[in-house]
Amino acid sequence: MSELCIHKILEYFRSRTGIVFDRKLSIIKNKIAKFAASKGVKGCGSLLRAIKNDKELMQSFIDYMTVSTTYFYREKRELHSLAELASKLEARKILSLPCASGEESYSISIELFRKGLREFKVIGIDINQTVIERAKRGIYHPNRLSEVPRDILEEAFEKISGDMYTIKQRYKRLTSFYRKNLFELSREDFGSFDIIVSKNLFIYFDEEGKQKAMLKFHSLLRDGGILMLGNTDNPKATPGFSRVDEEMFLFEKI
Repeated sequence: MSELCIHKILEYFRSRTGIVFDRKLSIIKNKIAKFAASKGVKGCGSLLRAIKNDKELMQSFIDYMTVSTTYFYREKRELHSLAELASKLEARKILSLPCASGEESYSISIELFRKGLREFKVIGIDINQTVIERAKRGIYHPNRLSEVPRDILEEAFEKISGDMYTIKQRYKRLTSFYRKNLFELSREDFGSFDIIVSKNLFIYFDEEGKQKAMLKFHSLLRDGGILMLGNTDNPKATPGFSRVDEEMFLFEKI
């Protein structure tokens, strides 16, 4: 596979997803070659034509290139602060992205429920269809639960076959998952949100993509709504937002 062709594939991928890969080209080249081989596609040019013409193959390519690993209760202090904020705002609709296989979205639902909130919905979105299906099933290996406090583990999860755990139905009812591209999202899909939680999304974007995402977040939030970013997300500009917490990356729509 020529470098020119690889760059064309990556540029097409960026145009469809907004994602920019900054890893070594040799690593990306090997990853793309393995995907092509797994699908019986010979040659870089053939792969580029195939993903442009076959929506299912393109989705498989997106799934393959965007695999991520996370776990429940990854950032406890921020989760507690989020629950306090949701209670103060009387939040009814929270967007969580990229939600991966659901660990953070379910963690948010658990914390809000424990705070006494009942009339709310956490909506998790991700561009990867495979992880969305895992999130909907809500079945997890113990290594994804290693940071969950014992009392919460017993209250929010049920142990099933082997060592696996499943999230209880009350939290499944409060949490929904959809395969969506952030840049294609609009208020027509879910209305406006009280809070948007987006962690580690910007590591995949160049500055242009980050600013485009900030504009999208602004359009999806209600007036006075809150955006929570991760500590690795650092856009150079935050138009339409005012930072409301110096320790955490919290921004209010203005």
